[in-house]
Amino acid sequence: MGAAVAADRNAPGAFVAMNVKNGQILGLGSSPSFDPAVFSKPVIPTSVYKQLTSQTTYAPLTNRASDNDTSASRTSHDTGR
Repeated sequence: MGAAVAADRNAPGAFVAMNVKNGQILGLGSSPSFDPAVFSKPVIPTSVYKQLTSQTTYAPLTNRASDNDTSASRTSHDTGR
């Protein structure tokens, strides 16, 4: 585990695993994560929703892997076809 990750395990980030031969998306991930069981209740407490969307907790509800409004650099997805 890298020192940066060990320093703050909840720091925001994302990954995309892709087959470089054909461009197939193999997996996506976004951090920090949250327990999806909070959505199994009929009503989500306001305090829980605020925690999931607050910038102070790095907004775990944000899907950074597929969010188009990020400041991360992008690379070309040229698959040679």
